[in-house]
Amino acid sequence: MSVVLEQDALHVPRTGAQQRTLNVAYVVSRFPKLTETFILNEVLALLDLGDDVTIYPLNLERSATSQPGVDRALEQVEYVGYCSAEVLRAFGYYVSHTPKRLLAVLATVVRENAGSPKFLVRSLALFPKSLAYARRAEAKGVAHLHAHFATHATTATYIISQLTGIPFSFTAHAHDIYVDRHMLREKANAATTIVTVSEANRRLLCKLLGSSTSCDIVVVRNGIDLSRFIPPTTDRPDSPFQILCVGALEEKKGQRFLLEACRILQRRGVPFVCELIGDGPERAALEQQRRTLPDPQAVRLLGGQPRDAVIAHLQHAHVVALPSIVTSRGKTEGLPVALTEAMACECAVVASRVAGIPELIDDGRTGVLVAPQSATELADALEALYRDPTRRAALARAGREHVITTYDRAVTIPRLRAALLSHSSDGSTDA
Repeated sequence: MSVVLEQDALHVPRTGAQQRTLNVAYVVSRFPKLTETFILNEVLALLDLGDDVTIYPLNLERSATSQPGVDRALEQVEYVGYCSAEVLRAFGYYVSHTPKRLLAVLATVVRENAGSPKFLVRSLALFPKSLAYARRAEAKGVAHLHAHFATHATTATYIISQLTGIPFSFTAHAHDIYVDRHMLREKANAATTIVTVSEANRRLLCKLLGSSTSCDIVVVRNGIDLSRFIPPTTDRPDSPFQILCVGALEEKKGQRFLLEACRILQRRGVPFVCELIGDGPERAALEQQRRTLPDPQAVRLLGGQPRDAVIAHLQHAHVVALPSIVTSRGKTEGLPVALTEAMACECAVVASRVAGIPELIDDGRTGVLVAPQSATELADALEALYRDPTRRAALARAGREHVITTYDRAVTIPRLRAALLSHSSDGSTDA
C-alpha cells in the first residue's frame, strides 16, 4: 500500500500528466443528487480542463436539476435501465465471449457481500446493468473508471473493470468506510488508487487495509469554486443574529442538538433566527422538536434549496453551525463541504470535533469546535460569538484565508487528475 500525503500531491507535474486528456467514466449511485453537488462540481471542473467525462449513474435523480451547470453535466450522462434490451445483449455477449471471467466476478461479488442480505441483493441487482456499462466503456475507449463512495457505485465499477481490464479508482467519503465496508478489501486490492477527503479517512483506510493492498491512498479535499462562494458585498446586518445550518436532515448531522441549543439560547434571552437548509428522514422529528421551543417562530426549516439560494443564505448568516455526531451505528461525517462553503463566504463556523472536521477548522483561529452531542457547549459557543462580533469577524476572515489556500478547486482538481492519469490506460490522449 502506498500512501500519498497531501503535501506530496501538491506537486503536479507540468509535463506528461498535464499534457494528456483524461478519458474517464464516473460511476455514481445517483445523479444528479442535491446532497452530492461535489460530484457535479468535480465533473464540471474536469470538463473545463478539456477532459472527456462520461457519467454512468446506477439511478437517475432530478432533485438537483436546478443547480448551476447541471444541464452541461447531464449531457455527459449515459443511463441504462435495469431491465433494458441493452442489458440483455451485454449479458449475452459476456456469456458467449468470457463466461469463466463473468462467473468468477459474479462469484466474488456474491461471496464478499454474503454477510449482508441488503448489500447482496443490491449488488446482484446492479450486476446486469454493470455489464451494459462495461460494453459502453469499451466501445467508447474509456481509459479510466472512477466511482464516488466505496459501496454500490464502486461495486459496479469493480465489475466493469474486471470484465474490461480498464483501471479504476474510487473516492471514499464517510459511511462507506466507517459503517458499510462490505467488499472493501477486494475493491481496494483491485483499484489503482483510493482517493479520500481527509487525513482521518486516510488513517482509517490504512488501519482497515493494512499492508494487504498495493493501491495508492491519496488525500484530495473536496474543492469548491471560489469565484461563486464569496463574502457578501455589503456588511451583514447586526440584528437579528442569524444562525444557519446547511446539510441533509439526517441523524449524523446532529441538527436535534442545534435545536436544543436554540432552546437554551432562548431561555437565556439571546435574540436570534436559526434557519436549516436541507431535507431528509429527520425532518418530521425536527419539526416536532421545533414546535416545543419557547419561540418556535425563531427556527425555520427551509427544505432543500438551489445552490444560488444557499450562497445567499451563507452571505447573510452570522454563524454556520453543524453539530455532527457519530451515530450508534458508527455513521459520521467525512469532511462536510457545507462548512468549507460557509468559510469561503467569510462566515464564522461552529462545528463538532468529529472525523475530518478538525482538519478544516483550527479551533479558535478559523472557527470553533465543540464536543459532539453537547447542546450546552454548542449554545455557549453560539452565544459567545453573538456577544463578540469582533472575534466573530476575525474567525470568519481566517476561515476564508484557510479555504483559499487548501480547498480551492483550482488546487484540488489538478491533484485528482494527476492521480487518475497516472494509472489510466492508453485511452488517454495527448492534448
